[in-house]
Amino acid sequence: MVGRVGHIGKIIWLLYGFLFITFFLIYSSKPKELTKFYPQFSYNRLLAQPKVFDIERSSVPLIELNELEFSNECNAIFIGKPESPRDLILFSYQELQRKDKTNEKYLNDIENEMNLMRKVLPKVTAKVLVIGRINEDFVRIMNQYEIEIITTTKYNDTWNADNARNIWAYEYLKDLPNEYDRVFLSDIHNVVLLNDIFKTVDGSKLYLMLEDPGKGYYHLDLIDHYSWISNFLTKSEAFYIDQQQPPFINNKLILGSYNDILEFLEFFSETFNLEYKQKENYDLVLINVLYFKNYFQYFPIQIENCTQRMCSNPSKYSFQMKKVLLNSGCSPILIYRRNNGGIVY
Repeated sequence: MVGRVGHIGKIIWLLYGFLFITFFLIYSSKPKELTKFYPQFSYNRLLAQPKVFDIERSSVPLIELNELEFSNECNAIFIGKPESPRDLILFSYQELQRKDKTNEKYLNDIENEMNLMRKVLPKVTAKVLVIGRINEDFVRIMNQYEIEIITTTKYNDTWNADNARNIWAYEYLKDLPNEYDRVFLSDIHNVVLLNDIFKTVDGSKLYLMLEDPGKGYYHLDLIDHYSWISNFLTKSEAFYIDQQQPPFINNKLILGSYNDILEFLEFFSETFNLEYKQKENYDLVLINVLYFKNYFQYFPIQIENCTQRMCSNPSKYSFQMKKVLLNSGCSPILIYRRNNGGIVY
């Protein structure tokens, strides 16, 4: 009897082993859903990107504004009037919902960036659209750098904050037809201003920045972008767009004349499908699909692919002796940093 029980036990263990190996082979050989439509890319590629400058590291470069290169040929980009109170920089902000040191560092970054903003744009009118609750430290920072806080309850609970950004900006700006000449819509975090960006605007163009690029500067190499598009279009439509390799626009930075900005936001608002107002990344996908399908053909849009005006590609600039330089030898006017990066001013 004991021998029979031991024999049965061995059979059971062999059966478990067979099932485990079978399950492992089936799972490991099963193609991912995305693979059928889209090539997989290793996220290890991101680790090979140029150094991210963390504000907590001792090796962080120190930027001194008077060391930057904006003279001679580097001055040609300044084609407009200097900044004035009739220029508006309209930030947007939502508090991080975290209790660790991440939110503290987030506010420290913002304070550094607003300090630098006021050094290069002392006269400009600055406001921030705040969605959700407001941290006391954030209020202190905004007051210190003379940035007016605009709040609303309309978008707090029923909207994704990024989706609400441009819709709210349109509603706010349309009631101010004679107050501002030029407008810069900007994220309040990760935006490093090194000179007068309004002075690069003469009213003839509407400037949008290319999304933080991967290899080739197209979203084909950034798998997140394909998955974002496929959340709102069919996979075949998303794959078709992907195969055309259009530039992928970062809609968190929009710069131009008041009238051009207002018309652009009005068109965006009219085409916005409220069904997706809570869906993350819908605003980004909408702008890019509209751009790809040429719906913006009557807008004077210029896409900034790491130019002196705007740059988000760290492989195109470097830190040298307290200055930051593009490959051209000129300093950039705006750097849009990668998340978790940092710069000391």
